[in-house]
Amino acid sequence: MTQEGSPTESREGEFSSKAHMDRLEEVNKEIDTTSTYQLKDMELIYGAKHAWQNASHCISRVQWSKLQVFDAQDYTTAHGMFIYICNHVKYATNKGNLRSAITIFPHRTHGKHNFQVWIFQLICYDGSTLGDPANVEFTEVRACMPPTPAPTWTSMPPNYP
Repeated sequence: MTQEGSPTESREGEFSSKAHMDRLEEVNKEIDTTSTYQLKDMELIYGAKHAWQNASHCISRVQWSKLQVFDAQDYTTAHGMFIYICNHVKYATNKGNLRSAITIFPHRTHGKHNFQVWIFQLICYDGSTLGDPANVEFTEVRACMPPTPAPTWTSMPPNYP
């Protein structure tokens, strides 16, 4: 039993508001129709920021409230994805004054042509003996592809489409 005015009671009231119930109905209808649903902008931002806040393995998570969330769920081509990635890198690197950012692409959909980024970080060190062992497999795959101009430092050249 909760006391009147307790945080639990206010949370329950918050989740039974008309706006919440309307959104829940909208989500259920979309799931019934398409087997999935699209997050609203505020849901996406809230989810991304709080996922980062709760990522215990990340030392930068104290900056969670400053995370810039880019919604890229509307892209439909590899070129569109490339543009979003370039904008993400430009924003996040900020001429050397790094900023935290996440770009969220559409979720994978069964039966549709889905694009993917092959590596978990856009800018990282290669998997050579002096690089990052986590990237050995990707480095081997990349070595079989046509060369791209490499920068003068030892980070892996981007593998853009």
